[in-house]
Amino acid sequence: MSHRLALPSRRNHITQKVRIGGRTLYLSVHDDQAPAELFLRVKGADCTPETIALYDVIARLMSIALQYGASLEKVGDLLTGAQFAPCGPVSGHDRLKHCSSLPDLIGRHLLVEYCGRDDLAHVLSLNPQHNNQGGASCTESDKV
Repeated sequence: MSHRLALPSRRNHITQKVRIGGRTLYLSVHDDQAPAELFLRVKGADCTPETIALYDVIARLMSIALQYGASLEKVGDLLTGAQFAPCGPVSGHDRLKHCSSLPDLIGRHLLVEYCGRDDLAHVLSLNPQHNNQGGASCTESDKV
């Protein structure tokens, strides 16, 4: 039986705000080299309570998976490539400029920002140490 990672009672988060197709997404990730918690908040004129709740559930499931040992790269890979509305141009993100869905953007964000997957970024990082394949939170076994 796997053990759940215990998170500290007080922890910092980094929040990324982006706009896609009339919707705003707030993606807040536990500020750690290997984040184990994230929150999603979707806003927009056409956002229903069901859509907001769905993204809350997605964030909770991803957090639990990470706390039980799922690799961040596997979680990001599962989301990347999903295709449905809203999609298209992304504003507000320094490295991602287009997505095929909100889950695609979330997966790309996690992979680019935490796993060093610059092959998924549309803009290279200004930090040369960041422009590589595989970051601190992704182990060699994650890349298989």
